[in-house]
Amino acid sequence: MLRYRGVKQALDAVSQLDAFPKVKEEFVQPTRVGGTLSLISRLVIIFLIYNEVSYYLDSRLIFKFVPDTDLQSKLKVHIDLTVAMPCKSIGADILDSTSQNVFSFGILQEEDTWFELCPSQRIHFDFMQHHNSYLRNEYHSVAEILYKSDHAVVYSMPERVYIPERPHDACRIHGVLTLNKVAGNFHITVGKTIHFSRGHIHLNSIFANTPTNFSHRINRFSFGEHTAGIIHPLEGDEKIYNNGQVMMQYFIEVVPTDVEKFYSHSKTYQYTVRENLQHIGKQLITLPQARAYILPPKQVS
Repeated sequence: MLRYRGVKQALDAVSQLDAFPKVKEEFVQPTRVGGTLSLISRLVIIFLIYNEVSYYLDSRLIFKFVPDTDLQSKLKVHIDLTVAMPCKSIGADILDSTSQNVFSFGILQEEDTWFELCPSQRIHFDFMQHHNSYLRNEYHSVAEILYKSDHAVVYSMPERVYIPERPHDACRIHGVLTLNKVAGNFHITVGKTIHFSRGHIHLNSIFANTPTNFSHRINRFSFGEHTAGIIHPLEGDEKIYNNGQVMMQYFIEVVPTDVEKFYSHSKTYQYTVRENLQHIGKQLITLPQARAYILPPKQVS
């Protein structure tokens, strides 16, 4: 019987081409030092390979500003806030420069509740407030860490455990609206509104004697889909007013932001906020107005 020796002959041919011939095994004496050095050298090689691959896959942040040409797309805004007035006494509306029917943007739900949080909710909100405040103050130094670590926190208020026996004294306004990429404002005022095709009017004269309290708590206010690494400045904001005759304005500038990584691409939105508090006369009744979305003509990528 003849045996196939093709593989062995090929190995012998390759070994003959070796410029550094190996010492035969019978002339080799294994030692602990040699084995230790061999093990260390292999570990060093593995470590260097791992570092090189990690460096290649690592995303380095490079910021650039470009014009936002995608003006036809829509923008989602997520709203979840509580105002210290019953829902029957206030109304929430949104308008933009196109004067479209407000119902085309979506519907905000109004839910009667109590402004004072139960102990478990207060602990949750205080943590959210502290966490978001810390990130806002340190964002200049931790921005790269947030983007690379896929830092993501979605604050969902826990259910109320303790139910007060008094009537509802607050209104929770929440929902998702789909907006145009144009300037506009989201506002909450005393009284209800009547909507028509090209706008709406406020019926606040019949609420002239209604006690007002514009204290409010913002649990969520963000644009676009939720994306890791993005900080929303208004989330965790709480304003308490002893004087009901005030008008609170938030001027918000939204910037589309494209985040490109080695293995993913996400389109999100960041925004900055400026606040303005005005004390108004008792003869005027108006609720704080929030300029909800002002988009500059450039984006960050």
